[in-house]
Amino acid sequence: MNARTPIWPKVAPNLANRAISGHALIGIIVGGLLYILSLTGSLLVFQDELGWWESPQAPAIAPLSPEAVEAAVRAVAAADAQPTSDVVVYLSRPDLPRAIVATDNLSFSVDGAGLLVAPYQAGWTDFVTALHYYLHLPSTFGFVLVGLLGAVMLGLIFTGLLSYPAIFRNAFALRRNGSPRTAETDLHNRLAVWTLPFQFAIAFSGAWIGLFVLVSALIGQLDYDGDRGAVSDLVYGWSVPSDETPAPFPGIAAAMRHMATEAPAATPTTLIVHDIGTAGQHLQVIALHDGEILLGEYYNFDGAGAFQGTVGLSDGAFGKQVAIAMYPIHFGRFGVTWTRIAYVLLGFVLCIIIATGLNLSLIKRQQKGDATKRLAAAWAALVWGAPAALAIALLASVSGVAAGAGLIGVFWGGLALSLALSALWPNRGAATRILQATAGAALLASLAVQGAIHDGVGAAAPVLALTAVFGAVAVALGAAAFWPRPRRDLA
Repeated sequence: MNARTPIWPKVAPNLANRAISGHALIGIIVGGLLYILSLTGSLLVFQDELGWWESPQAPAIAPLSPEAVEAAVRAVAAADAQPTSDVVVYLSRPDLPRAIVATDNLSFSVDGAGLLVAPYQAGWTDFVTALHYYLHLPSTFGFVLVGLLGAVMLGLIFTGLLSYPAIFRNAFALRRNGSPRTAETDLHNRLAVWTLPFQFAIAFSGAWIGLFVLVSALIGQLDYDGDRGAVSDLVYGWSVPSDETPAPFPGIAAAMRHMATEAPAATPTTLIVHDIGTAGQHLQVIALHDGEILLGEYYNFDGAGAFQGTVGLSDGAFGKQVAIAMYPIHFGRFGVTWTRIAYVLLGFVLCIIIATGLNLSLIKRQQKGDATKRLAAAWAALVWGAPAALAIALLASVSGVAAGAGLIGVFWGGLALSLALSALWPNRGAATRILQATAGAALLASLAVQGAIHDGVGAAAPVLALTAVFGAVAVALGAAAFWPRPRRDLA
């Protein structure tokens, strides 16, 4: 056989072109999912503040006294007519001065005395959280898929570095007046180099968190008689045998007093009352430790409020400390407020890196003579359709038009509509402008509706700050939609 004879059988040109287009479409789908995860992850850095913005009736209060915490749990337990297993109190703290108490069925904001103020509803924030955590798929499968996408991002980081040996030498080289390919290349490569540590931290921690679900399920199946939660209990848990015998109200105030006297340097963020009202009830207080990158140490108490020990996330086995550190590293839940602001900005930069990466691929295909008009329009519809669909879902949520599964339908339906229109009318520039204007208009409408519904409510600093940020983003999107721009290769 001639050395130059290809071993692969000859493929008809039409079939080969379709295969190439299919390959590019798969790349757009994967890139689109990574883009959505990066976009929603950036928003969730301020997850608690977003929830507060949705329910601005929650008053700004000082940290609750032990008696006020117990009063809040008593009040919500009395208000819930349905059976509940757990009650959770999200405690007020200096960086987030509001408190929420929730059962399995309802949530309320509380005042400084622990009295219920108003129902706490954060439907859009919960919807975005579910989108980022498992893409609205069945939870276990979705978590694993998101973890795999984190691994894909790691692969893209390393292959990107290997494919451009001069990437660090040219870290500050920005060529002006070049071709669209040159402009996209410089923007992509410069941002990628400048934010490389952040990219690696996000990709690695995301892969760890997502694939931990798969690994723990496999180990539980093999070594713990199918108990998939057994491995998680080794890291986070404190297992108490279930006992449904009725029991007196738990000693919540006693547990909180212990935290104040015996762990004064820790900042309690959450109280969980497990199996409330039964003989098997027990308490966990999650508390932050200054100077440590932790989701929080778990302080365990029995039903009477007597301290039983900690889980050991701050001073236990090294592997356990590493595992729990992945969460604050991934979401920026450590350091001061400026750390989280930096995480948001870096997250949006990551969105730009992903967008320009696919743009480069499409430009290269176009310069080789391949038809890319529909693919370019589809990518623009995804890049700008995702924020537009998120903004429309926000409007639907604050106006009461949709909630829960309805918001999922609004988002994915809106994104599908954007992609369908881009296929029928493959104009990348027009798609970009229309979707930017749509996102800006929906965001402004959300602010107007929220302001009308909660007139005179929501003067807390985080609520006002988010309102200002939303307004600025809406104006920026509107300006981008109508700003004159040069014709680009993929237009």
